[in-house]
Amino acid sequence: MKSFNVRRVQRHLAAVLAAVEAGEAIEVRRRGRPVARIIPAPSAAAPSDWSRAEQRLQEVYPSPVGGITAAQTTADGRGER
Repeated sequence: MKSFNVRRVQRHLAAVLAAVEAGEAIEVRRRGRPVARIIPAPSAAAPSDWSRAEQRLQEVYPSPVGGITAAQTTADGRGER
């Protein structure tokens, strides 16, 4: 991990961000002490893995509470029938 002081980050922000975009994590230091870490953001294009979401929900909540599903509760709350 690269380490830069605050002044260098301020003066060379574009270069620091280019390094972060390339996948590098940057540690920002003030008077030699770490104060922040700049890391690459997760790619917005990367799909989330939802393949097991329904299975996991059914494991956590195996049956509707009181025999009423969340959809029914929502509809009742809105006055829909």
